[in-house]
Amino acid sequence: MREVNRVITEDRELGGIFILHRNSLFAEGMELLLKGVGLGVKSVDVARPQALAEAERLLKPRDIVIVDLGDTTIHPSLSIFQVLLHRPDIVVIGLDPCENRIEVYHKQQRNLGQVEDLVDLIRAL
Repeated sequence: MREVNRVITEDRELGGIFILHRNSLFAEGMELLLKGVGLGVKSVDVARPQALAEAERLLKPRDIVIVDLGDTTIHPSLSIFQVLLHRPDIVVIGLDPCENRIEVYHKQQRNLGQVEDLVDLIRAL
């Protein structure tokens, strides 16, 4: 496996970028575009049953996982849920090329002491 490059941006270190896919054309296109602007990318074909677990072991804090929301052969919310459940320190970006839409997912945990805590969270969303 090749090393995922770390890129220094103006304000912070950007983690590695992983593309979870079953559509190699999507992954190849995204990889080409992101490498073209100097970002390190690792493509992971999740058609293999153990691929998601392997990818989770490689993830480090601040890494980014990209999934194709338009891919009907894989249920993206399952992958997103699995990744966030095990790795709350990373961000998942869902891309839907058909709808020109980006969704950003991250796990946020807060202590809940009172109902007001829940209300504050709902209002902040």
